[in-house]
Amino acid sequence: MRKAAALLALGLGFLLAACSGGGAPGNGGNGGGGDVTVTVTATGASAAAYRAGGGSWQVPSDPTSFTFTVTAGGAYDVVVRCGDNVSVLSLTTDDLNALDASCSAAPPATISFNVSYDASGVTGAAVVEIVHKASGFGGQVSNNLTGTFSVSDGVEGQQDLVILVYDSNIPPNLLAAKMYTVTATDGAAFDFTGAGDAITDSDAPTMANLPDFSAQVPAGWAGLWRVTAVTPNGTLVSPYGAIPTSSGGPYPELGFADRNVFMVAAENPPYGIGSFFVRASGAPTISLPAPIDPSVSGSPVSVANLTVGANLLAYTINVEWGTAVVVNVVISKAYLGSATGYSLPDLTALSGFADTLPAIGDTVNVTVTAVESNRTIAELANLGDTGMFFLPDGSDLMISEKTVSYGL
Repeated sequence: MRKAAALLALGLGFLLAACSGGGAPGNGGNGGGGDVTVTVTATGASAAAYRAGGGSWQVPSDPTSFTFTVTAGGAYDVVVRCGDNVSVLSLTTDDLNALDASCSAAPPATISFNVSYDASGVTGAAVVEIVHKASGFGGQVSNNLTGTFSVSDGVEGQQDLVILVYDSNIPPNLLAAKMYTVTATDGAAFDFTGAGDAITDSDAPTMANLPDFSAQVPAGWAGLWRVTAVTPNGTLVSPYGAIPTSSGGPYPELGFADRNVFMVAAENPPYGIGSFFVRASGAPTISLPAPIDPSVSGSPVSVANLTVGANLLAYTINVEWGTAVVVNVVISKAYLGSATGYSLPDLTALSGFADTLPAIGDTVNVTVTAVESNRTIAELANLGDTGMFFLPDGSDLMISEKTVSYGL
């Protein structure tokens, strides 16, 4: 079974990255009639092209920065190449008119530092975990109640270190959690063993309950959920990892957290559905989207039977066929209009895109994802590279996907 985060990231993660690659935010709307100038920033791109409405493709002299004009409210397509990754963005000026499609920046250099801790004052303690800003969903674990964690994959700067203490049960119960705000540098040593710093029973979390969502899981599908706390300086804390059930259950409310991110998902390959809720306090009312069942064929890839519901934000399409090249597409609801199908453009005649089409004999793997949200594409683009864990309180995002493989 996929982890909930991976399921959600398939569509939503690409949508965020493609619509704002980490530079200037995108702007939605056009402010009136007439023509609108679309500005594209694509730092690091080796090739790019665009077309307005149903016009012909144009290749800018500088693929990293260019502008073009579109009728207000009109559709346009932008394609950008970053190494072997090709992004196709099919949008309207009501979605975005300032688009950052920059290539991903190099990850920050890692540093090493030591963290001394004392969890011996926690009744029933058996396992200690440390989570830092670069930990992702899992931290470093020790069976020693006192000692020193040697972090070798940290990042520099102000951040929140979180130490969690569990009992010996399987799965374990979280007994205590404490946050320490530090400025990390390479070779630093932090000592949290003294009075006021050591972890004790007074650091026990408050427990809350995620509602049962099994009634929304289609028969025969497997459900799972995860609650991730986000600290004020952006450390992600997931005490229990992904829980393989749809019956809900207890989760810890960490008093030092800025928000909780609730992810619920269900899958029955090749289908998957998932929802993502950001709340400053309390559990959300769980709602899962309906499954989608598009048909996929051909080269260029053609997708049919797309459903366009009231809450649809966009579709994403991921195409791979055994070479290093990966093509990702974002199609907004406004671009689709009343259409229920989409054909990927043939880019092979454009400079820099000759190898972007599967050939006879290839096996094509396509994942189609519908993204629903109470946020706009422009609002998501304004996140830049901060990611979906930093959406505002009250944000809801839902995805439904299907993966199809076929031979040419």
